[in-house]
Amino acid sequence: MKKPILSLLTVLSVSLYSQTTENSFQKAHELYRNKAYKESISILESRIKNKENDFRDHLLISHNYWAIEDIDKSIDHLYSALKLKPDDTEIYIELIKAYTASNRLRGGLEIAETAQKKFPNSKEIKLQKVFIQGKLGMLNSALAGIEELKQEFPNDPRPLNVEANLYFLQGDFEKAEISLKWAISLNSDNPFYHNNLALLYEKNAESLLKSGKKTEAKTMLLDAKKSIEQAIQLKEIEVMAETQKRIEEKLITIP
Repeated sequence: MKKPILSLLTVLSVSLYSQTTENSFQKAHELYRNKAYKESISILESRIKNKENDFRDHLLISHNYWAIEDIDKSIDHLYSALKLKPDDTEIYIELIKAYTASNRLRGGLEIAETAQKKFPNSKEIKLQKVFIQGKLGMLNSALAGIEELKQEFPNDPRPLNVEANLYFLQGDFEKAEISLKWAISLNSDNPFYHNNLALLYEKNAESLLKSGKKTEAKTMLLDAKKSIEQAIQLKEIEVMAETQKRIEEKLITIP
């Protein structure tokens, strides 16, 4: 009779241990959501030290370190997560975004290219790659990649949003406007597309003012005002409110 009892105790012990470790992860996650980043890090580091962790711990601790602006440690833990789960596209995407957001564009492009070979059908990885190419000034390569994405995913507005930025960098206002309006037609509830259109109109108005075309510039600023108001109606964000104020102030200066 002793052997079955011992087996049962072992099962109960493993079950209670698993529950405890899961509870500590949930506690770390709750602390992260409450912006208690250092406390969350402390729990997660303990879990990692005691080998109670999985890839999720490294992802969560990465987010904590990012929040306190320790970029190197954040990226290191993303690599640790990737070692534990090498076939996870989301971890690759997190890593690419971390490199991009910290302006480590060459490194981000290398990871994106590696990830694309590993996951050739991943739309998100393709999108991240062309975004970085645009940031690096590789506009022709980026636009070619966007064209492929548009054909492969015709109902996804995100490639169009990136395309608009690429055309803007090329100085082609009309094409940038068309791309953004197309993105909005596919998803009119996205405030960031309306915001980007407002910024595009504002930038073009500045160019028109420099050329002495005040009437055209005022019309462009009125379009910008309308677009930013639509964005704010969908989602109130401080930076959008600042954009709205800036556009209104510019309008006042033009008779």
